[in-house]
Parts: sequence; structure tokens; C-alpha cells
Amino acid sequence: MPDPVVDYLDKCTALAMARERVGKLVARLRGVAARLEDKDAWQNCYVSGAGNVPPDLSSGRSEIAAADWPGPRDFHEALVAWFRALEAARDAWSALPPRERSDFEGPDHYQKVPRLLGWPEPVPSAPPAP
Repeated sequence: MPDPVVDYLDKCTALAMARERVGKLVARLRGVAARLEDKDAWQNCYVSGAGNVPPDLSSGRSEIAAADWPGPRDFHEALVAWFRALEAARDAWSALPPRERSDFEGPDHYQKVPRLLGWPEPVPSAPPAP
């Protein structure tokens, strides 16, 4: 039987990694969107890697690589992995004996997704090493 503390810390690590994966996708999408936000920026760019681009369309325009755009499946897979990691961390938290729980924050404290959406969040203290 695995040590419940080690299991919980492993699950929290997996949760942090899943959250980071979603965060990277959000950052990539924001990066592409930022290049299009200026008033007329979209009129002065083209997308490469999504099909043939006529030379007269690409000449003098900024390039946005199709590979820079995360797709819906990327988000779906990352969000499902994040949710599964959160469930696993909650299960591992539930398996911790009450006296052990007092040494840690619960998984909901560490999984705050609002930061990914640009909302402020408190900075959690790091869980102590096992």
C-alpha cells in the first residue's frame, strides 16, 4: 500500500503539470490573438502552414504560423487531463489521515485555474517536503 502522503504529493505534482499544460495552450492562443488585436493588424497578416499562400498575399505582411494556434482537440485533451488530475488529487486528499491533512493545503488550493484566464489569485505556500 503506497504512503498516502507520497501519493497525495504525487497527485498534486500531476495536477500542477496538467494545469501548466492548459496554461501553455492559453498562452499560445493569447499570443496569436495579441497579434490580431490592433485595429487593422488582421488586414496586414497571413497564416502560413494552412494551405497555399499566394505571393501577392504574403508580400509585406506579417506571418502567423498555423502551428502557433492550438486547436479545440488540444484544449479538450488538456482540460480533461486537468480535471482527471484534480479528481485524483481530491481522492488522494481524502485518503490522507486527518493528522496528516493538517500539514498540507487541499488540492483545491493548488489548482486555481483563474490565473490561466488572467484573473489574480493568491500565491499558495509550497507544501512541505515529505
